[in-house]
Amino acid sequence: MLAASGLALLVPTTACNSGGDCNFTSKCPNDAPKSEDQITACNNRKNNSACGDKYGDYLGCFQDHQACASSGITDENITNGLCGVQYQAWITCCTGIEGGVADGGFPQCGF
Repeated sequence: MLAASGLALLVPTTACNSGGDCNFTSKCPNDAPKSEDQITACNNRKNNSACGDKYGDYLGCFQDHQACASSGITDENITNGLCGVQYQAWITCCTGIEGGVADGGFPQCGF
């Protein structure tokens, strides 16, 4: 019973997030600060009428679970691995294709 209650605590933490903040300061000390162009692009993705909510879920998960490599920069493989469900939901929304990327990029998300 104890294991089941511990698992129940983990699920909401992974599933719920703040929606992400485009002005987020990295937890990793050697990540470069974001440029204004990067912040604008992030806000454009979050505000996209078709898939912005999915991007916000992914961004929030990425920020909540950000892992740093020994070099002090973000380990995107680990972090994206922890947020694979949210990432795939965003990509699926943007491409309009279940399980694949459209040849034309991300038409619903303006890419």
